[in-house]
Amino acid sequence: MCGLWVIAGCGGDDGTSGGTDTEATTEATTEASSSGTTAGPTTTTDATAGSESTGSSSDSSTTTETTETTETTETTDSTDPTDTDPTDSTDPTTEPGVCGDGQVDDGEECDDGNDDNTDTCVAGCLNATCGDGFVGPGESCDDANDDEDDGCGSNCALTSCGDGMIQGGEECDDGNDVDGDGCLNTCVVASCGDGVVYEGFEECDDGNASELDACTSLCAPPACDDQLQSGMESDVDCGGPVCPKCEVNDACEVPGDCETNQCDEGVCVLAASCKQLLEANPDAVDGVYDLDPDGNGPAPAFPAYCDMTTDG
Repeated sequence: MCGLWVIAGCGGDDGTSGGTDTEATTEATTEASSSGTTAGPTTTTDATAGSESTGSSSDSSTTTETTETTETTETTDSTDPTDTDPTDSTDPTTEPGVCGDGQVDDGEECDDGNDDNTDTCVAGCLNATCGDGFVGPGESCDDANDDEDDGCGSNCALTSCGDGMIQGGEECDDGNDVDGDGCLNTCVVASCGDGVVYEGFEECDDGNASELDACTSLCAPPACDDQLQSGMESDVDCGGPVCPKCEVNDACEVPGDCETNQCDEGVCVLAASCKQLLEANPDAVDGVYDLDPDGNGPAPAFPAYCDMTTDG
């Protein structure tokens, strides 16, 4: 009988048996203990078995639902606008070079450390050129314009230059257009530094006062006996790959510039031992040499006899 008590098998008035629903849910969640990891899948299974009886037939259905949940961690990169680049080694306190200090700095064509505008380097640290307004080497005039009717031509020569007569501000006038014959086409006497090779007297003339290039201020190539620190020399007529080695107290760039093979803070110093001297100069002969074993230490240098015939 069907009453207050629920009895299996009791159904409705239509004779259909009551349904039995069973729901089993399994949830497995794995969470990482730190941000940035992905949580494991969560699986939910619903199993519903329904029985329907119509005559002698019976149907059964099972549904499985799987849900995978992925946890995403978003990372925000915060940049501090006050941070500075550690590789930036520029010192904002470094003062730029000054025109006239004798050193050629960025933006300068030359710097001879003087205010003479008749040489090869004029005001503003610029190389002297025709048209700059200064009468420089090889020029008889320079009015900074190209007006041919004002007495000074655009080639920085007086308009009367070339007529064979010395007049006005001309130093010479040989009436020809040959530059290398002692009288330039500007009617100025040839001289070293005017940028024109005076044939028979000059080997070169590059129009500048630099001693470090291929033509010195003597209008000759660098030499080890020109009494100049020229070419690749570390001091006057010594050092470098060509000239003899420098003596103690001369300037040096590398140890090989010195007779002693010792270069300390840009200056050739005494050797510490006879052997060091022999290594620097295999042709050294037996004799007395000054040595300084402790270099810049408190002990003074002293003379010592070195046997260079054997091993120093």
